[in-house]
Parts: sequence; structure tokens; C-alpha cells
Amino acid sequence: MGNNSVISIVLIVLAAFFILREIFCWYWKINERVSLMKKMVMLQTETAKLQAEIGNLLVNVHTESQKSNKLLQELVSKSEKNPLTTGTSSVIPTVVEESL
Repeated sequence: MGNNSVISIVLIVLAAFFILREIFCWYWKINERVSLMKKMVMLQTETAKLQAEIGNLLVNVHTESQKSNKLLQELVSKSEKNPLTTGTSSVIPTVVEESL
């Protein structure tokens, strides 16, 4: 066998491999599965970002809630010390600390 026949056999085998590969990928929908998996990864990344944003918002809301509860407690303690409000029948709401 000469060099030309070896090169032509290698080229024919490579061409057959690539042609058969495309046929098998089309038949078993491998290309479509890969594209769907890429979309899934993209959506999961977006979902993770949104969950992180929601977590940050919840932390901020909780912090603001604690601040407002402290202010309300200060107002209640000041109103209890104020002699002008001691004889009245005003209802002062009870502050409940909530934790996440």
C-alpha cells in the first residue's frame, strides 16, 4: 500500500465518522438535549440571583422592623413616664419581637 491509499482510507474513515455522528445525534435528539440543558442552566442561574435578591430584601425588612420596634418601645416607655398620660384610658399596643 502506498501513502496515497493510507491517506485516502483515513479521510474516508473520518468523513464516515462525522456523517454517522450527525445522524446518531439527530436520531437520539442529542443536539436538542444539549440546547435544552444550556437553557436550564441559564434559568437556574437567574433563579439563584433572584433568590439572593429576595434574601437580601428580607434581611433589610427584618432590620427595619427591628428598628421600628425599638422606636415604638421607646415611645411606649416615654408615654408611661409622662404624667399627663397616666390617668387616661389610652390603649398602647404591645410590641412583639419577631425573628426570621
